[in-house]
Amino acid sequence: MSLTSKLMNIYGTHKWTVVAVVIIVTLLVYLFMDGGYVWIKKQLSGKEGFQDSPRNMLYIFYADWCGYCKKAKPDFEKVAEHLRSNEVSGKKIEVRMVNGDNEADLTKEYDVKGYPTVILVKDNRRYTYEGSRTEKEIMAYLETMMRE
Repeated sequence: MSLTSKLMNIYGTHKWTVVAVVIIVTLLVYLFMDGGYVWIKKQLSGKEGFQDSPRNMLYIFYADWCGYCKKAKPDFEKVAEHLRSNEVSGKKIEVRMVNGDNEADLTKEYDVKGYPTVILVKDNRRYTYEGSRTEKEIMAYLETMMRE
């Protein structure tokens, strides 16, 4: 005799209650399995998954021990501050400063090979910035990319 049949015998005519309990238990089991947990974590973190509209994101990958990152950090912070309160070519760009040592999964996901690495995600496509690490050059790059 199956679990569902046993529950039906216990609850008798409360067929829909039993069905609801089985569905809820099944969902909870799935959610606490690794696959479901990872999916929910990605949805809540915004790192992956469905979104109502594509977001423009600027990821700035750095490491605390990196000399180039230390030199560029003031410019990166100016870019981040500017983008928090301003649009570029009429489009909002969210900025995320990513410490590669602390967020190895995201660093691997974006295939970061060295620091600093600046990646623009526009319309769900990734563009790695190869120019100078100054505020002026990064902002000029963003202006150009957001006009396209």
